Amino acid sequence: MEDFFAGVVDRWPPGQEDYHWHALPGPAAVRECLSGQYRELTHRPGLAPVRDQWMHITVQHFAPVTTI
Repeated sequence: MEDFFAGVVDRWPPGQEDYHWHALPGPAAVRECLSGQYRELTHRPGLAPVRDQWMHITVQHFAPVTTI
């Protein structure tokens, strides 16, 4: 599995504030479609579970706040 943040470190340096658009599924959709079916994978080395209330789908990662 690849580290997502290692692949964006040049475009999204630590501390930089960027605009993002997120889709926030309802609690039932999160349980049924996101967290439930992958829960058994989160105990593998190098993976950490994300609490249901923090799950989201990033639709657009736009630009640094300071450039707009």
